[in-house]
Amino acid sequence: MPISVTHTFVSPVTDAGDPNEVGPNEWNAAHTVTGAVAASAESYNRIVNPAMQHSQELGISGTATAGAYIVDQWQAFVSGISFAAAKSTAYTTQQIQITTTTGKALAAGDYMGFTQLIEGVRLWDFSYGSSLALASVLRFETYCNIAGTFGVSFRNAAGNRSFVLPFTVSTPNVWTTFTVSIPGDTTGTWPVDNTKGAEVAFVFAAGTTFTTSGTGWQAGNFIAPTGITNGAATTNNTFYIRNIGLYLDPQNTGVAPAWQMPDYTEELIKCQRYFANNLLSQFAGNVTSGVGYYGIGAFPVFTRTTPAVTGVHENSYSFPTSPGSYSIVGGTSVRELRTANQSGSGHFSSIMTANARM
Repeated sequence: MPISVTHTFVSPVTDAGDPNEVGPNEWNAAHTVTGAVAASAESYNRIVNPAMQHSQELGISGTATAGAYIVDQWQAFVSGISFAAAKSTAYTTQQIQITTTTGKALAAGDYMGFTQLIEGVRLWDFSYGSSLALASVLRFETYCNIAGTFGVSFRNAAGNRSFVLPFTVSTPNVWTTFTVSIPGDTTGTWPVDNTKGAEVAFVFAAGTTFTTSGTGWQAGNFIAPTGITNGAATTNNTFYIRNIGLYLDPQNTGVAPAWQMPDYTEELIKCQRYFANNLLSQFAGNVTSGVGYYGIGAFPVFTRTTPAVTGVHENSYSFPTSPGSYSIVGGTSVRELRTANQSGSGHFSSIMTANARM
């Protein structure tokens, strides 16, 4: 309900010398406030890259590999199903899509969808695993070429606590927004450090191994409710997802805040905590044959943990035409060691990738 404010001005008051009174030519005003602000969950989104803005590794080339990152932090969550997944801009927005390339009846362990692993430090104030556990709200938008009932899940790192609910797409080929209220889990172990704290998954097909007839919090590793539609039944079934938000809801409103597009640059920094590419290592100077020299590069942000660094040779003179060995310095820089193969002036450089994903 919107706020209505009424101001009523009354006659001026003569100042009698008391500093707490209204002086000459000043006015008393009576204010009446009616209505109330519509309550909602907090606005801080715990999902990284929620609008699929960044795809450092694959761009829009896509993948058919289970577990691969379609875009930053969003994986193809697939087992036993032939698929193709990619970043898409088909609807003048950015989203990810997954398509069945061969339809099939599901085996018990099959599943297909999207998932994100959430670092524990992003969820510490949820207070999961304690009597102080707080509620949250998950909102997301989907577009499917088939109607059906599908599943959303929220699980801990150990895979022994699972929140599972169905969501139903009644009208195909239309973007639909869903909001799911998640009560706080008072049991289980929920890391709040730089390791995996939780995992959210959106599931469009699932066999019996990872489904449950119960809803809400379950003891076990489940990703979808029993009886969801087999979205992989037919070749070229396609599912899109975008604009995902996970918000703390301490007042139990069950209402997601208005969707807000993240700042492009700020969201890239969040993504680079886990994965960064196009990092430059370089050295130039006078060299002696048979002596090792370091090329220095820097990470754009503090990484989640010590990253695995790989590189591709860019250019060199007086050095081998292949990358050297890499070592991390102080958590913010990387050194590339190459040994000179002749004396005199020399240089080398390579383009590096740092992977600190969970």
